[in-house]
This record gives sequence, C-alpha cells and structure tokens, in this order.
Amino acid sequence: MYQTGNPYIATEALVQLDLHGTGVPQDFYISFVYHATRDEAGQIDGIFVHATEVTDLVKGRQRIEESEDRFRTLAATIPQLIWTAKPDGSVDYLSEQWADYIGLPPERLYDWGWEQVVHPDDLPNTLRAWRHSVQTGEPLEIKHRFRYLASEWRWQLVRGLPIRDGVGSVTKWAGTCTDIEDQIRIEDALRESQERRQLAMESAGLAAWSSTSKQARSPPPVWHSHSLGLHPVKRPSIIGSPAYMPMIGSGWKRSSKRR
Repeated sequence: MYQTGNPYIATEALVQLDLHGTGVPQDFYISFVYHATRDEAGQIDGIFVHATEVTDLVKGRQRIEESEDRFRTLAATIPQLIWTAKPDGSVDYLSEQWADYIGLPPERLYDWGWEQVVHPDDLPNTLRAWRHSVQTGEPLEIKHRFRYLASEWRWQLVRGLPIRDGVGSVTKWAGTCTDIEDQIRIEDALRESQERRQLAMESAGLAAWSSTSKQARSPPPVWHSHSLGLHPVKRPSIIGSPAYMPMIGSGWKRSSKRR
C-alpha cells in the first residue's frame, strides 16, 4: 500500500482475539478498510484503518443458512411437493420433487409461472382463493388439477400457511401440494356405484333401509315411495306407524315381539 496507495478492503474476515484477557482467543468477524494518507506533497505518510465488528451479523446469517439447508433436506425426503412464497404471493422456492412430477425445471414455475401447469378450468378459482389468502392472511386449502409430466392432469390438494413475524405481519408463505388423484378416482367410483344401485332398486320397485341393533325395533324410514304404492306426501303418515307393518311381512313382527 505504501508503494501503490491502493486501498485494501476486507469483508467479514475471521480473526481470533482475546478481548477479555482470559488466555483463550475467540472467533470474531471484522470488516475493515486500509486507506493511505498523504502529506501536503502528496506522499504517503501513513495508513488509516477503519474496522467494524460484524460477528453477530455473520453468525445470524449462518444460522439462517443452516436452517434453510435443513428445510431443503427435509423437503427432499417427504412425498409432498413443497413450496414457499413471498408475502405478495409470488413463489420463490419449489422442492426437488417438482422436477420429477411436472417434467420441468422448478425455476420455470417461480413467481407466477406455476399458472402454466394448472388446468385451465381450475385456474380462475385457484387464483381467486390464493389472492384472498394473500390479502387476508388466511390459510389456503384448495383442490385443483396439475399437469403431470406434461401428459396428463392429476388432482392435487394444495395447502398453505402464513409465517408471521413478532408483530403479526406475514413474512413468507409455506405449503404443500399432495397428489390425491387415486383418492378422487375411488370417490368417483363409489359414487357411481351407489347411483347405479339406487337406480336399479328404483327400477325393480324395491324398498330398502339400514339399521343398527339399537334401531332394530323401528327401521329408519329410508324408503322408495313407489315400492309401497304410496304417494310421497302420504309416506310420513304411514311409515313408522302400525299401518306399514303388514307391508314388510310377518317376520319383522315376530322378531320385534321377541325383543
């Protein structure tokens, strides 16, 4: 520096100092600047040093980085797709599983790029629900279809929770996307089966009810009106009264008497 006069800058340099005279040096981080001073003739006559201790700043950032590393490791080990977003709702992180699921680099879905993999019929409702959560801070829960490997649409359950600071302001959003396609298909199959069964019973003119042991004395009035030859309006006055007992056979009456 005496030869060139060029300043020297060090940022977050690790130094060991025994500031308390214990004989055991401790780690400190210091940022400093060495700057040459000159006399009236312009010759270098000394060096000015300005140093700032930044230990707390460095260690705080290290803790955050370690926490993020643990979060990313955890996110990579669970089956759900993990995402985080800024307070304004723009996505800023997607776990590694997204690449395997959608067949695209996750970075392409950052900010609002994820809209391209939501089914067009579901997108308006998804945007409406997400914007409502961002504006109000309320948790998000919605179902929509995601494009899977650019070849098919699969149902997803999307959940998101706000992360707040000490004064209650939202600082980040974190959430999951869970594939529920198989669950949706099972529910659809069960619903279709129940509809076919009901249609078949109505077509055959059959009556049906379900009961537990505690209900055995009085079967619940879940009847198809035409199977009794009754108009639906008259049904409540008949079912549950002695008038309907002959319609369901003597076997029921004998069973009831034994109880």
